[in-house]
Amino acid sequence: MNEITKQNEKIAKARRLLLEEDIEHADYKEIKANCDAVIARLEVKLQEASETRMIRLDINKLMDKIITTFCNLDKVFQKAQRKKKAHPVFTFS
Repeated sequence: MNEITKQNEKIAKARRLLLEEDIEHADYKEIKANCDAVIARLEVKLQEASETRMIRLDINKLMDKIITTFCNLDKVFQKAQRKKKAHPVFTFS
């Protein structure tokens, strides 16, 4: 994120220099194009890192749920047995 800020500051500085007529319009366009390209690459990396972090969080949540379920497996079986007993079995002769 810091590098994106630096690139935006370069664009702002180039804009000031252009307004003060210290650089030509073509030079400003080149600086802006280069900075925009760097910003675009950095934003893609930032998005990928964010998605990777979200996947890791989802995996961690899933692992926590699996571990909790296994730790409470006896309770899960007891509940299942109670439900099974609650359902009557009908036989036809």
